[in-house]
Amino acid sequence: MPDRDLLISISSFGDDSVPILATAIHNGHFMPAELLANCGVSEADRLREEDPHTGEMAALFPNHIILQTSRFAIDLNRPLEKAVYLEPADCWGLPVRARPLADDLLASLREDYASWYKLLRYHVERLLARHPFLVVLDLHSYNHRRGGPLAEPDPQDANPDIIIGSWCGKKFRPEKVAARVGWEKVNAVKYQQLFEIKSADILQPGPAALTDGVAQLHRIVTEWSRMHG
Repeated sequence: MPDRDLLISISSFGDDSVPILATAIHNGHFMPAELLANCGVSEADRLREEDPHTGEMAALFPNHIILQTSRFAIDLNRPLEKAVYLEPADCWGLPVRARPLADDLLASLREDYASWYKLLRYHVERLLARHPFLVVLDLHSYNHRRGGPLAEPDPQDANPDIIIGSWCGKKFRPEKVAARVGWEKVNAVKYQQLFEIKSADILQPGPAALTDGVAQLHRIVTEWSRMHG
């Protein structure tokens, strides 16, 4: 059995008076040595399926949990029996393992999974004991160039319909996003569904994300739904 934790998670609960918890469970890129040596997926292909920078977004909230370990080691967004990819069918046809995982290593990964969810449950219940509700922001990203940075974007029906930007200290410029090479084929650009939510409304610690930011998100999504049925 490994003599250390395989799952690296950074938690911060800086303000229990705020009923918001941000998580970035696919942020990580780190692979433990014993798993990296047995991984058949290149670093670039792993990165394309991970959610880089979501940890930076989660860290903007006083209460957050950010994973540093790659989903190719253990995927916390899946049930326990599917959390460790064992064969290509588990992860988009990618050759995830050069050889089968040792039983003790698989058991250790699943123990780390169970321990992480036990800790998460503790913090959720602790916050709910103080507040009548808890908003969990489970942050993910999506790479719409599935074939690599020089590939054509995915078919339009697989691309984002809405793009929302917010940048601390700077203005989000939709026209600069729309001007990116090849982005004219992205639905959100094609149908002019690029929006800014001011950082003061969505990124600052405190209740503004609930009172102002969520309301703006709801308005944007509701309007899109009205237009597209």
